[in-house]
Amino acid sequence: MERLTDRTEKGHAYLVNVKPDEQEVDSPYKNTLQCILDCFERLAAYEDTGLTPEQCAEYAQAEADGRLVVLPCKVGDKIYNSDGEELTVERIVITGHINIYAHTKKHNADGTYNPHWMGYEIKPKAFGKTAFLTRAEAEAALAAQGEHDG
Repeated sequence: MERLTDRTEKGHAYLVNVKPDEQEVDSPYKNTLQCILDCFERLAAYEDTGLTPEQCAEYAQAEADGRLVVLPCKVGDKIYNSDGEELTVERIVITGHINIYAHTKKHNADGTYNPHWMGYEIKPKAFGKTAFLTRAEAEAALAAQGEHDG
């Protein structure tokens, strides 16, 4: 898809293939130029997504139908359980409901890795409660749990 806009080094949107003097606006309304510049910004933001109008319409229809799901993570991401243990997302399975499978290597008492993978099944709604996208979130939840327990 050919872009109609580009951005300056400072991030401002402008129309491509238009000479600077052709972007002048002759209007009796003083906010006309600002309105046009705002439209450039919105068009540039859309073009920055790389999506086609057809893709946008398809996603909008899927969302309206309740078929669009935005997952909290992807395969290969590092996530953390409520103990602050780092897990790696291994696969995501959708069969009537969504399951995120993650694994970790358990440490032996001597600090060496256990050769067996420990698997976890995590529901997306668990994120922010018992599964976290960052170690800091997991540690904060663990600390808050300790405050409530103690």
